[in-house]
Amino acid sequence: MRTNENNGLNLKLQKKSNPKREYWVDLIRVSIVLFVVLYHVLCDFSEDLYLRGYPFVWNETFIDGIGWFLMFFDSWQMHILFLLAGFSMVYSLQKRTYKDFMKERVSRLGIPLIFGYIIWIAISSFVSLQFFWKYHPELASYLFKVDTPPSFGTYYIWWWWVFRLVNSGHLWFLLALLPLNLIGGKIVSSYFAKKEKEFQDKTYSKNSLMNNGQTEPIKSTRLSFGSIGDPASIQDKTKMTKITEQKPVVDTSKSIIFHPAMMLLYGAIGAQIDALSLWIPIGAFQYSQIIFFGLGISLAIHIQYLKVIQKHCKWTFPVALVLIIGYILLVKIGVPESAVHSVRVIGSFYLVYSLIGLLSKYVLKPFKIIKYLSKASMSIYILHLPLLNIIGFFLCPITFNPLLKICVLFLLDIGVCLVIYEIIKRINFKPLQLCIGIKS
Repeated sequence: MRTNENNGLNLKLQKKSNPKREYWVDLIRVSIVLFVVLYHVLCDFSEDLYLRGYPFVWNETFIDGIGWFLMFFDSWQMHILFLLAGFSMVYSLQKRTYKDFMKERVSRLGIPLIFGYIIWIAISSFVSLQFFWKYHPELASYLFKVDTPPSFGTYYIWWWWVFRLVNSGHLWFLLALLPLNLIGGKIVSSYFAKKEKEFQDKTYSKNSLMNNGQTEPIKSTRLSFGSIGDPASIQDKTKMTKITEQKPVVDTSKSIIFHPAMMLLYGAIGAQIDALSLWIPIGAFQYSQIIFFGLGISLAIHIQYLKVIQKHCKWTFPVALVLIIGYILLVKIGVPESAVHSVRVIGSFYLVYSLIGLLSKYVLKPFKIIKYLSKASMSIYILHLPLLNIIGFFLCPITFNPLLKICVLFLLDIGVCLVIYEIIKRINFKPLQLCIGIKS
């Protein structure tokens, strides 16, 4: 009987190490990465960002109202990536130890981040700098306090490093995600170890009960081949049947974590954390995104409660749109952003909640293109901004329909990212692959 219990434990561990693939996660990840690329394309057409000297290249004419779209995307797109990061972290820890997980995350996030500091972000900023001087010299002189543009060597050595213009750029997401993974991974790993010990203790206790409290297994012949009329055999078989056929008690108390009322609470807490400004933020990082990361961990551990989200997502979706659009309108009419920041954060929680519910309900099978883009999504994220600035340097000054230009910039940027991804993937040189986030 102990052998059977051990086989059951092995089957449980095997199932645990091969968790079911959630195809909606891949779809959301790919969609959000593409939205990030589109967001940065739209930045090239925003006069507001241009006047503030953001390191982009600029279209020859700006599009009125583009800031509305930027505010809408900025309210939730990176938040959902943090949630997916927490979700994926749990699934990763189900297949490896924390030590292996730590090595994988340091190489997967740390190496692209270091290489980005060394080359990608510097190239992106330099191209933008050259664009300012070529097409907007008066603004460049005002912003950079010099009359002539520097060469790349001068810029890289003196400006980028000596004068500390070095920054995380669009890779701030990796910089914020790395410590969250290492700290969160340790907590989740300890949780799994605790649950595994409880399972083993429960298995041992059940085995002892089946064997009449003995620590050694009773002879299998009594259970398997005992005489039909043997009272001891009948008693043992009856006891075993009651234990094995007992229905597990389902604890639904934790489903409250995913109730829409809790999203309201999470949003209110997140807005207050954002307002505290406890330390200097990293790039566009917002402290409320830590709660999204934790929510992703909870969802992966309690995936059976996904049906709670699916039940409410149809009405939370319009509520989310009303909150986020209401936030944008209030800011546009002059209400201070800090005064309505909580509306934005609560709206982002409801929108992320709704997207997860809708997509997890209807996306039940894999798509080849999504599977491919999911593997390439990290490389697209790392490469897209420097390539966008390089492409835009030549394309943005050309006069033609702005909406068509947005489409061309977006498709060219994604296309070049995928070409570089395929070339480096086929070179099969692991250090270079890690620099652009290709998983070995």
